[in-house]
Amino acid sequence: MARRTVKDVPLTTTADILTRRGIYMEGFEKCAAKVDAIRDHDAKAPTGSQAPLSASQ
Repeated sequence: MARRTVKDVPLTTTADILTRRGIYMEGFEKCAAKVDAIRDHDAKAPTGSQAPLSASQ
């Protein structure tokens, strides 16, 4: 499947507006899920002196 963006759908009918909104919402939800995963990862990561400085230690 080729990646679609909002600009790929020409606005000629009312249905096109709904199609564009669906593409926008899908992209937004994927982005929000990635941001949430990064935040979760960061929250679980060791901080301060607990984090290893390098692999050679």
